[in-house]
Amino acid sequence: MIDNGLINAWGAAWAAFMTRALIDVSLLLAIVLVLWLPFRRRMSAQLAYGLFCLVLLKLIVPVPASWPSWLPSFSVQQVVQQTASWVRGDESQPAHSIGLAHPTPLVLPTTGDLGPAEMAEPLARFVSEPARVEGAVAAKSALSGGLERARIRLSYPAWLMIGWACVSAFLLFRLWNGVVATRRLIREGVPLTADSLPIDVEALRYAAGVRRSVCWVVSAELSSPAVGGLFRPTVVIPPDLSEGLTPKQLTWVLLHELAHVRRCDLWVVVAERVAQALFFFHPAVHVASWIIDQLREYACDDAALAACTSSRRDCGEGFLTIVG
Repeated sequence: MIDNGLINAWGAAWAAFMTRALIDVSLLLAIVLVLWLPFRRRMSAQLAYGLFCLVLLKLIVPVPASWPSWLPSFSVQQVVQQTASWVRGDESQPAHSIGLAHPTPLVLPTTGDLGPAEMAEPLARFVSEPARVEGAVAAKSALSGGLERARIRLSYPAWLMIGWACVSAFLLFRLWNGVVATRRLIREGVPLTADSLPIDVEALRYAAGVRRSVCWVVSAELSSPAVGGLFRPTVVIPPDLSEGLTPKQLTWVLLHELAHVRRCDLWVVVAERVAQALFFFHPAVHVASWIIDQLREYACDDAALAACTSSRRDCGEGFLTIVG
């Protein structure tokens, strides 16, 4: 059974990591916003998308950012020493102490009536039985350590870590349910036939620059096209997609979905959702994810527009039709 001292040590390390991540990612997001906002109309969506992806990448890459001098620092040495102190049950030892403690010298009690001859015999007996004395001292230390560990209570960082673990587990479970639902939708979809659409989807795949094979299925559960499948990308379209769209507009809509496949956007989406589940308390993570989602669609719009021969007006009307 894990004792409270070890849980407190984990909580201290978790609090140090989360505090550092909270400040580092917030500073990086502020820097990216300062670089992006003045030039957002001139900067390409692909470049801005990459800049904001760096914010989420900072959560998993252990590259330390500059730490403000007015904030307390959390060094690895302090965390290790505090962990060892909690495991031993020695709460009186400060976390910043370095080195081994010096043994306390043994002082024999005297009353003033004992002379050298009287003190010689008990002292010799004490020196001749070091194993017994060391065993008694060790037993007393173990008993004292056990009592100290029994009196240790969970600290506030430990309780916060436990609450964080529960909420993150629930969010990750909900994310997994979404993945399972997507796989079910793809599995129950009807494969697209050659006469279902007035355009050649294989020619569109080459025009979009997608070299891997792509599956096409039709599902009545969707009202607009979507892409699913990490290892086997699949484009899912509604059965009435071609209604109300010209062939050029339909080409642009499907090229937009193929752009997601070529750019491997689904992997980025999964990384975003995992980061949002693990750092659900972090405002910078949610802000960066929301901007990344917007820029991803803009970048795919630009890629589809560059790959097709339709005019911007036709593409815009096709987009409005899908939205409607």
